[in-house]
Amino acid sequence: MLRRTWIAALLLAACRSSSGPVAPAPEPLTLLAEATKHYATLLKDAAVDSVVAAYTTDGELVLPGMAPLKGRDAIARFLSPLVQSTTVESVQLDVDSVVLNERSAQQEGRYQQKAGPKGRPAQEYHGRFHATWRFQPNGKWLIASLTMTPDA
Repeated sequence: MLRRTWIAALLLAACRSSSGPVAPAPEPLTLLAEATKHYATLLKDAAVDSVVAAYTTDGELVLPGMAPLKGRDAIARFLSPLVQSTTVESVQLDVDSVVLNERSAQQEGRYQQKAGPKGRPAQEYHGRFHATWRFQPNGKWLIASLTMTPDA
């Protein structure tokens, strides 16, 4: 019996070593940085559904001069006509600070965007943003609230 246990342990060790080391799970800050970069890419290249999927179901988009857009449906209704009429050449989100809690994060930073009506020269837009992210059970960060404040 002792010999079988020893052989089983040896086989188990061999299987583990042949598959290579197991990579550690990415740190929450790394995942958040990736989610932020991915969101900027979505704003430039993706369909409205993909952008909206970056928000929690009750997510909120706050833009100056408008009532907050609450929920994915409201955000989609706002973005859909813009996608039809606007070309986005670039989007950059530079994070200045992050406060990380167990299941949420607060980001402050600056944004730059180059966009304009289709068929016309793009203009540069820049300002500050504040984002609240929620960590999901599937290991992804989603935007709970995003406030964009353009520079004067």
